[in-house]
Amino acid sequence: MISDKHKFIYIHIPKCGGMYITNHLVPFSEDLNTGVVGKNSDSIMVRRPCEKFHKDFGLRYMHASAFELRKYMGDNKYKEYFSFASIRNPWERMISVYFWGEGAPFNKAAFINNTAPHKNGFECYLDRIKKTFRRSVTPIDYFILNDDGEIIVDYVFEMKEMQKGLEHCKQELNISFDMDSRRHNVSSHNHYSLYYDDELKEMIHENYKWEIDYFNFKFEDKR
Repeated sequence: MISDKHKFIYIHIPKCGGMYITNHLVPFSEDLNTGVVGKNSDSIMVRRPCEKFHKDFGLRYMHASAFELRKYMGDNKYKEYFSFASIRNPWERMISVYFWGEGAPFNKAAFINNTAPHKNGFECYLDRIKKTFRRSVTPIDYFILNDDGEIIVDYVFEMKEMQKGLEHCKQELNISFDMDSRRHNVSSHNHYSLYYDDELKEMIHENYKWEIDYFNFKFEDKR
């Protein structure tokens, strides 16, 4: 999401509270709500008014990386804008993605009904995402780093600190809005750790090692 008037860029990493943020920022952006509803009525799609750009960029505009948006805007213009992103513990994020609907082909019903890992489901799903590129499960470094491995986003905050993070952005941008207490576009499941055993836990660590190490994410074990 881009705002030329307020000079901000929001990097929407999937399943990191992005719908909550998008719903609050649309009034301050030249992006338009397409009217396309996703998983629920709070799951909106946005596009730029420039039809040619949106056509060339495709649906990935909503989840564009900082590198892609900088290339589109140009280095100088990109640097003038305040860029920010929300992030999430990858063990938690992958469970959210799975229950949101990505894992449906792998007997999701059986997985939902058991707190222990459904090895024939989630494990197959984790194995599959290593072999394909989909933004819903792409590691955080893809969204916030340049080709030299440098962070090119001004401010990054964890989803669990959403209110604090957005307050900082509001002050930085000198904008004001009341923050909704509702969660948006959510999936329903138990605490994420209940769906892991040690093998599945290590699979996530292997796939998302950079962000786990850099942001010091921890596995909160409630098994």
